[in-house]
Amino acid sequence: MKRDERALVGLPLRLVVYIIVVALVVPIAWSSAQAYSRRTTENSIEYEINYLERMISHIYIYHEDTRRVEVDFPSGFMADLEWVEIGGGENDPWSKLSTIRYKMSYTDVRTVVISEPNIPVTHFNNGESQPLRLGEGQYTLYLENLEDDSFLNGTRSVEVSLL
Repeated sequence: MKRDERALVGLPLRLVVYIIVVALVVPIAWSSAQAYSRRTTENSIEYEINYLERMISHIYIYHEDTRRVEVDFPSGFMADLEWVEIGGGENDPWSKLSTIRYKMSYTDVRTVVISEPNIPVTHFNNGESQPLRLGEGQYTLYLENLEDDSFLNGTRSVEVSLL
């Protein structure tokens, strides 16, 4: 009987130790999973944006007329893409015309500059030049090389639109 009495007395202490260990391990595991999800989601988004940047540069440099591009902006388990904005509008500064920007739920706006050469990009909606804003998901984009673009006083640019 002595063994059973000691087991009964030691049980609450063991439960307290287990609860303390779990209370310390769960937040660390959760934060590691969150950091991993954010990092992999952001890497996937940056990969798609860099691919889009290369396609815009290609159509511009090689004077291609048009090109279809497939992009997939994912959402992670613990990280959400709020938006991706491509190019700018007629009244935007030149520096915004040649960028792709994105915002995730936990970060500031990140910017990728379309450089070498610096290529202005826009989207026309009802005849008005503006940036193209996308959310998470798969998209087929249509890139068109505008050789003599009136909205930039004859400067070449690339128009991006959804198919």
